[in-house]
Amino acid sequence: VIFAASGVYLTPILLRAMYGDLLDLIIYYSAWSLLFSFCALQEGRRITYILPMFFALLGFDIVWRLTGQGAWVMAASYQFIQFAIFATTAAAFSVIHQRPLDNTHATAHGIALVSFYVLEYTLLKQHIPDWAPILGLLSAVLVYAIYLAADTLIKGDRKRSAGAVIVSAYCSIVTAHTVFIELLPGEWFSWAALFLPAAIMLLSFRFKANNKAFVPILITAGLIFGVGYIKLLVTGRYDTEVFMPNLALVLYAVMLYAAYFQFSRQHERANLAPMILYSAHLAFMVCSYRIIDSGLILSLTWAVFAVLVLIVAIKSEDKVLGQSSLLIFCASGLKVLLHDLSGSGSMVRVIILIILGVSLYVGGWLYQTLVRGIGNYHNNPVINRQINTIKRLLDKGLTAGQIAHRLKADGVPYLGEGEWTEERVAGIVQEFSFQK
Repeated sequence: VIFAASGVYLTPILLRAMYGDLLDLIIYYSAWSLLFSFCALQEGRRITYILPMFFALLGFDIVWRLTGQGAWVMAASYQFIQFAIFATTAAAFSVIHQRPLDNTHATAHGIALVSFYVLEYTLLKQHIPDWAPILGLLSAVLVYAIYLAADTLIKGDRKRSAGAVIVSAYCSIVTAHTVFIELLPGEWFSWAALFLPAAIMLLSFRFKANNKAFVPILITAGLIFGVGYIKLLVTGRYDTEVFMPNLALVLYAVMLYAAYFQFSRQHERANLAPMILYSAHLAFMVCSYRIIDSGLILSLTWAVFAVLVLIVAIKSEDKVLGQSSLLIFCASGLKVLLHDLSGSGSMVRVIILIILGVSLYVGGWLYQTLVRGIGNYHNNPVINRQINTIKRLLDKGLTAGQIAHRLKADGVPYLGEGEWTEERVAGIVQEFSFQK
């Protein structure tokens, strides 16, 4: 197969057929692509069409560019024909042989899809820039339609395969590129990225049977959200590059705080929670800096907010949240000492230092209360919080059965199989040697 594909697709280049009629080359390549696809379906080996698939896409592109011909319509049509041939072959192979794509073959198909999209979109963008994003979206729709047809015809549990991940990744990349980069005006990018995670969550129910296929969508949405967030951070106070940047940054901070409280209570995503939390603090501090003109009031705002964060951390028994408040205290104190005191009168300086000292004293007292009240029993913050909750309820005099009932009533998830029971709570109490 390797020698046959190499000979077939490299012959026009080696024999300088590029100087001939381009239409003859299109017919030549397309005929061999159909033949290799037919042989692959008969033999039951994907490699028989995977190698020709790459040769057909890249070989023709080399020939066409070396000829210097301006027949871009023929070149674009050829690439689409190859895309249709091999996408249909991949789906037909899975249906005929009842063998969905495995990880290795799915990776090869993913590389081929990206190669096709780059070659085709570059060509269309150069000659018909207004239609390029629309045609790009249509390619994603076609890929999804072919996958859906094949998935419907594959029987049994084998239908959930790596192919779904590749299709999901391709559709996510194409949609993000065409919609957010090409079609959407720049001043609205951050706003659209802000509501993208919420829109993606509405689609999550369709991926319950195949969570792996949802991962590319989450990654793409997260990257777009991050780009919109960074764009707001680097936007100046008086820049008009983004529509209402201060309001958008406030909403970003609110959404990041909500995401933190959601992720910090999920065992699988708890490791992402600290990064989200500090991003939310940064958004709050930058936004308040742009809105509040007075440096003194801004420093006091940061100090008060840090105290509120500590209070919430104590109420929710969240040690990570409490530790994050130290960043805000540090920023407030440094700003007071390095900026606010310069140029101020003696009385104002005294008042500033008194307020700073009080806020730091209150913050230190609250932080010590938090540290003493939360023990380190497990590396995972979700599990550690549950263990601390059991200890706190035990110290209040509740029995193991009452604690189990309380945990279920409060909606605290049991991270193993089943639910909270008296025996499981008693086992945790015994394991960590808790005493009433």
